[in-house]
Amino acid sequence: MAPFVKHFLPLAGLGLYIVLSVPSSGLVPVELLPRFFQVLHAVMPLGNAVDGLRGVLYFDNADVLKPVLVLCAWIAAGMTLLALDAWRHHRMAARQGAEDELEDVPEPPVEDPSMEAPVPTALPVHPHHFGELLPMLEGVVRDGEQQPVRHAAVTVMDTSGRQLVRTATNARGEYAVTGLPEGYISVVVSYPGRNPLVHQKLLQSGVAVRSDFTLHDRRNGTTRTAARPLDLESARHGS
Repeated sequence: MAPFVKHFLPLAGLGLYIVLSVPSSGLVPVELLPRFFQVLHAVMPLGNAVDGLRGVLYFDNADVLKPVLVLCAWIAAGMTLLALDAWRHHRMAARQGAEDELEDVPEPPVEDPSMEAPVPTALPVHPHHFGELLPMLEGVVRDGEQQPVRHAAVTVMDTSGRQLVRTATNARGEYAVTGLPEGYISVVVSYPGRNPLVHQKLLQSGVAVRSDFTLHDRRNGTTRTAARPLDLESARHGS
């Protein structure tokens, strides 16, 4: 039930398996229960489990077929919910994979990290699955209106200015990189018609670092720069 009721799981579980199941469980004779709970006793798992155990332990397996069938139906319902959830995740992953196929980010090579040193590699951005490489650096590139910037160039360089890896943002403005060395790195983001930005980050083993960018229009960026007091003072001396 959890993937479908989400944060209402405690309320749904408490109501279904405690509030409804316990009074109808048959711990007291079913004939003495109110009519509503007598009906619930016939279909709820706890009541049928009590009937089945009573028949096995005290009545030489008499009348246990019906409780067993009801419990099997509950098991089948649970397996159906699990299958629906798996199908839903598979469908979402396929849809996201179709979007990422349009991007220029290649799939990372499958390597044995115990045999080879990590290589800076761009990663496609999607929910992490078991066995996949974890991103060491990730972020989102947006414009001045906080809209994602697609195909913005993201370049990661070390302290000596050597390019480690270059990638591009996807349709949601996201990027991800792994295999980077520990220490300080520079992340440069650029896009035609917008002012480039540089962030310096410290990478540590086992810690994912996030670096988000907001790229402003080049004309707007020039206007803001000209309004700074330092630039006005420089212009005054220049004249």
